[in-house]
Amino acid sequence: MSVPPTGLPQTSLRPNQTRHLPTRLVSLRGPLPNGQVPMPANGEKLLVGEMAQVNNDPWAQAALKHLAEVKAPTNVAQLVIWHVADGFEWDSIAQFSQGWANAQEMTLARQFVGRLRETQGVEPTSIPEAALYGELTAREPENDLKLAELNKQLKDQTVLGLAYHPGVPVRPEGAALAFRIRLEGDAALVQLSASSDTGSAWESVGKKFRISLTDDQERPKTAAEVIDALAVGMLDHLTNARLIVGPKVQGKPTYKIRIDNASPLILNGLALAGSNNTSSVRPAVLSGFSLPPRRSLTVAAGAEMIERLGLKKGAHLVAADFSDL
Repeated sequence: MSVPPTGLPQTSLRPNQTRHLPTRLVSLRGPLPNGQVPMPANGEKLLVGEMAQVNNDPWAQAALKHLAEVKAPTNVAQLVIWHVADGFEWDSIAQFSQGWANAQEMTLARQFVGRLRETQGVEPTSIPEAALYGELTAREPENDLKLAELNKQLKDQTVLGLAYHPGVPVRPEGAALAFRIRLEGDAALVQLSASSDTGSAWESVGKKFRISLTDDQERPKTAAEVIDALAVGMLDHLTNARLIVGPKVQGKPTYKIRIDNASPLILNGLALAGSNNTSSVRPAVLSGFSLPPRRSLTVAAGAEMIERLGLKKGAHLVAADFSDL
């Protein structure tokens, strides 16, 4: 239930060709007096150059390079640069950015800088990724075999783009997710938790949800099927997809899809299907974006995709790629 990550954005220009490419920008100067980020004006000409031409600090160069490699969201990248390249303390940065950055973005920025500092400014290739923690128990002894199958299935597994780790620590180490599963009879009860705004405590995400251990014909589900159902249940608690019907253009309807990220992590990609989607219809994969925690994204959708996936009757996410920095 994971969407594969995408590579770095790239394009090519033919001779005498002009293209308009959306680009993430961060300012290498401090904030304006009102706390806003100084940005070039519309139509202002820009110069292409190396980071070393404007800042020869190896630590700042390493930070900017890695932020680009992981396609960091603009807000998070700007918070990092103000601390690493401009030398502002986190309390000051929180004050400057309170109108446009949220607490989860601040946590991700501080987490990134902490890991980068451990590498002493060299290539940050060993920075660990966000994790998913899990704890499974069985109420009745007759479920011990199913419990063993689930633990085996989860071992060395990636769920929603996150590496799985058995056991839930008392406190998370930064942005993370965790679930606790208890097998009871023919069902699994799941409580999902997410790291707090500061990444230092666990907070419950919604109510417990139930996963049936049998299919519609009362046959036992495989461990893989149960884990797939777990991932879908987690997505229902962490994200939301909603179809927005726009005005008609030249007599044809227009559509947009709004994606809400309620997790403490960055949503990098997702697979979308209609509520009544059949196994013969492949979900639509949206990737290459970087949606920060507690943020929303609205994308245009073609009428053909809406019809093929049956999105008019509702939409849900079936896979995703979450990460930190």
